Amino acid sequence: MSSFESFSAVILNGGEGSRMGGANKAMIKLADQTIISHTLAVLRPLFNKIFLAGADVSAEYMKYLVKVNDRFHDKGPLAGIDAALNATTTEFLFVFAGDMPDLSADLIKREVEYMINNTCNILVPRSGKGIEPLHSIIGIKVAEDLEKYLSSGNTPSVRDFYKTQETHFFDLYEEEADRHPFRNINSPSDIDS
Repeated sequence: MSSFESFSAVILNGGEGSRMGGANKAMIKLADQTIISHTLAVLRPLFNKIFLAGADVSAEYMKYLVKVNDRFHDKGPLAGIDAALNATTTEFLFVFAGDMPDLSADLIKREVEYMINNTCNILVPRSGKGIEPLHSIIGIKVAEDLEKYLSSGNTPSVRDFYKTQETHFFDLYEEEADRHPFRNINSPSDIDS
C-alpha cells in the first residue's frame, strides 16, 4: 500500500487576484506553462484524488480535478479547506495554494511520512522565513471543528484557526528553503523572480 493512500489534495484557487488585474492566478503562464500545469505535474503522480476549490481552470486541467464549492462565503482559504474536508474520504487532506509554481515532490513526500509517523491534527512546514499555512496537511477529524469555527463568526484567518488545533511544524532543510518551494505569484513582479 502506498503511503499516499490515506491522503487526498486540494488546490485553493480563490482570491480576487486584484494585484494581478483580476487574473485567475492558476492560469498564469510561467516558462510557457500555466501554474496549474506545474502544480498538476507534481501532484498527479502522488495523489489519487485532487480537489479544486475556488475558480475553475481550463477543461484540459479540470479533467484531473474534482471541483468543490464553498459552503461558507467570504471566508477565504478556510472555506475551500472546509469544502474539501467535507468531500474527501481520506484520513488526511494536503492543502496547496493555487499560485505556487515551485512545489517539490520530495518535500511533499517527507511531510506525508512525518504525518504518518507523528499524527497530529495539522502539519505546517516551517523555515527560517516563517510558516506556510497553505502547504499543510490537515486531518479529516478537524472538519467538524472547522465548520464550528466558520459558523461562529471567527476571523477567517488560516493561521488563527490552526492555533485552535494540535498543530505540528515540519522544519525544512536550509538548502530546501533556499529553493523557495512556497514561492507564490501575487503580483506581476513575482512572475520574473
